[in-house]
Amino acid sequence: MMQEIFNYRPMALLFVAAFAAGSLTAACYFYILYKSVIKTARSQKAAMTFIISYIIRIVLCSACFAAAAYFADIIGLIASTSGFFTTRAILLKYLSDNKDAQRWI
Repeated sequence: MMQEIFNYRPMALLFVAAFAAGSLTAACYFYILYKSVIKTARSQKAAMTFIISYIIRIVLCSACFAAAAYFADIIGLIASTSGFFTTRAILLKYLSDNKDAQRWI
C-alpha cells in the first residue's frame, strides 16, 4: 500500500513543474508581446517587428509544450496548457484596462 502512494509523487511533481512551466511561458509570451507593441509604436518597420515577435512567441510556446509533452506525456501537456491559460486569464484580469476583456474571465 505504501509503495503505491510513493509511486504517485513523481507524477504530481511533474504536473506541478509542467504547470509552472506553462505559467512562465505565458508570462514570457505576453511580456514579448507587450515589448513588441511598445517598440512598434516608435518604429518605422512595424510589420517586421510584429512578424519577428510572432515567430519568437510561437517558437517559445511550441518548445515549452513539446518539452512538457516529452517529459510528462499527455498529463504534462494538459498541465502546461492549463498553466498557460490560467496565467493569461490572471494577466488579462489585473493588467488590462479594457472592461469588456475583463468581463469574460
